[in-house]
Amino acid sequence: MTAVAAGVRRALVYLHDNPHGHLADHVVHQLTELRPWFAAVAVVSRSALEDRARDRLLAVADTVVRADGTRSADAWSADAWSADAWSDDLAWRAGLAALGGQESGGDEHDGAAGFDVVTLMTDAEFGPLGDLGGLFATMDAGGGRWELSSRGATPAARPAAPGTEPGSPHDLLDSGAPFVPVAAFRARPEHASAALRRMADLGFPAGLAAAHLSQLGQADQVEYLAAKQAAYELAPVVPPPPGPESAPSLRIAVHLHVHYLDLLDEFLDAFDGFEFAYALLVTADTPGTVRAVEEELARRGRDAEVTLVPPRGRDIYPLQLLAARLADFDVVGHFHTKKSVSQHPSVGEGWRHELMDMLVAPAHAIVADLAATPGLGVVIADIPTFFRYVKIVDAANESRMAPQMNELWARMGLDRPIDFRTRDTFVMSYGTFFWARVDAVAPLLALDLGAEIPAEPLGQNTVLHCLERLLVYVAWARGYDFRIAQGRYVTPFVDVATLNTRGRGVGGAWAAAVRRVLPRRVRALLRGRAR
Repeated sequence: MTAVAAGVRRALVYLHDNPHGHLADHVVHQLTELRPWFAAVAVVSRSALEDRARDRLLAVADTVVRADGTRSADAWSADAWSADAWSDDLAWRAGLAALGGQESGGDEHDGAAGFDVVTLMTDAEFGPLGDLGGLFATMDAGGGRWELSSRGATPAARPAAPGTEPGSPHDLLDSGAPFVPVAAFRARPEHASAALRRMADLGFPAGLAAAHLSQLGQADQVEYLAAKQAAYELAPVVPPPPGPESAPSLRIAVHLHVHYLDLLDEFLDAFDGFEFAYALLVTADTPGTVRAVEEELARRGRDAEVTLVPPRGRDIYPLQLLAARLADFDVVGHFHTKKSVSQHPSVGEGWRHELMDMLVAPAHAIVADLAATPGLGVVIADIPTFFRYVKIVDAANESRMAPQMNELWARMGLDRPIDFRTRDTFVMSYGTFFWARVDAVAPLLALDLGAEIPAEPLGQNTVLHCLERLLVYVAWARGYDFRIAQGRYVTPFVDVATLNTRGRGVGGAWAAAVRRVLPRRVRALLRGRAR
């Protein structure tokens, strides 16, 4: 049933209000799903919106107005107005007036007069879930104004605020509610992971809900991490048809830092499988390596920009040195010839291959996800197998980096408050392999760390290790979410056995046993790896 097929003219007035001034992807998804049911959609925002956010809304709505009814683009900046000055009642009036093309001060009844049913809704709920046909039949039969929410379709002159006691999201899912309030997840976060999984089973993209909840809370809130996992397919995907959520072609850069020249072919061979256009940016830290890279690229007939960088800062400092060049791109994939020479050779090889399996092999699917999800800022790999068997990343060691991370945070001028000293561990890009939207990590790339980069051999807990841990948090502060590319399944009993050691740490007979067993496990993984 749609607005045309039903013979009933329906209109939707939708109130958008984001405390950080962002447009969440779940809002655009919701409006996209609701759009076929309505002859007209007016979005009224109590939040300042950037041009690109308004453009995304206008792709799924007929008009977007401020809470005071103003449409002028010049009046949308955060400095130009304060949404707090406009009550919900005035915002609804502005939206109703906008249905009839009225500016601020227009008669709301004139705006709604051309419609049989006017529906009022806010962005404070996730959904829709299931078929809405029955709800629209109820509204069509009654006519007039209705509120659409987790309570279904209810007559209302103005939509009532969501209940102060939202209860568990499971209660609403059990009742077959068409929407679930955001407040229900925030009130019962311990229920969030299972509830998001249930919503995914109903066809709702639960990752969009997790992204919004993280923006309202913390980037690494454990209850939402499972919904950020992505099982990227290795097979080519069929591009989605053009529509409101289709992004323009992304300008993609792939950065490869070459320190170990013998691994260059491995990466170039892998990049040959990419099914999208990209610019290859290679950095190397000796003149001889630069010449060898250029010769190999010429032999392959490959175009690339090769840059000589100082022999320090591992792979992340060379990436920062390319910051000005990266400003010409939307997305960057960052990789390097990793070996981990302080460990047994099989450890570094296994770690590198796992990261490549998660982030290089399915690159086409990752890029498609970034194109389809404007709020996605970073894609990192899941924790490599090596770290599932050794207790290296622990709270005591991580806490030593927290003060320096706080200092870097302040230097980047990020306005989202966070104190890394309150965390026991961090969600991070192990090995600093990742895909990122350049805008999402721009403050990190712009950090001037030249004098602070330690010389080799690199110790522990350096500024480079801090950058490895800051990546997803910087993206969060910029209004972006992250995904975790799923790796090989390893039973959680391994984590239980590794972490619950009654304080024995990584020394003694326990560590010796791990050193004996781990290389065999890694070699077995490599033998089973599809090449």
